[in-house]
Amino acid sequence: MYGSIISFRPWNGFLVYRLNFFAFIFCSCFSWALPFSLFYVSCDLLLGIFEDLETKVKAGDPDASDIRWIRQEHRKLCVRVDLANKVFSHLLLAAVGLDVPLMCFNYHQLVKSNASTSSDFTYLVSLLYWSVCVVVKLAFILLAGVRVNEKIHSFYDILQSFTVPDNKGHLELLHFMMHLRGEPIGLSIGGFVVIDKSLVISLVGIIISYFAVLITLPS
Repeated sequence: MYGSIISFRPWNGFLVYRLNFFAFIFCSCFSWALPFSLFYVSCDLLLGIFEDLETKVKAGDPDASDIRWIRQEHRKLCVRVDLANKVFSHLLLAAVGLDVPLMCFNYHQLVKSNASTSSDFTYLVSLLYWSVCVVVKLAFILLAGVRVNEKIHSFYDILQSFTVPDNKGHLELLHFMMHLRGEPIGLSIGGFVVIDKSLVISLVGIIISYFAVLITLPS
């Protein structure tokens, strides 16, 4: 049906074709950029609320002198992180699960393809463009997730110099610090693994190893 429509005026004109092309590109970029822009804004908001609590603790706010209050406030903020994780975890799973294999495929095509004609060269340039886009998007996602994870666990260093007046407070402080040194807290990829520095290092190591093996293999 679409083919029959564009066979007649004015839909078969060059100007209409160009307008449709740019409209398609705009909608595609918007649908691609909007969810990740919301993810970045959400990460900034989460960082802001944890920084507010951190500022109160460091400034000696009267409420922040009680370790129980600090722990309760930290738990409330972690609940907000869980809510954000429920919204974005499946999006992050789709992004990482699709983009990492796509990146490896693009690297293979870039390294092993021989550009003998202008069309081959254009194909390689488009592959390079998409590879850069994928790398930037993955770096954007992972670095934002790492910042949230590190900010949540940064209270462990703050509590190192925290003083409590009684044994009950010492026990509360010990439990809180053990919690911060336990399982990583933050935004996850599909609920399977939390985005932290060790995950990023592992992914980068895998991609670099793949690229190194790809270069050494004969064509």
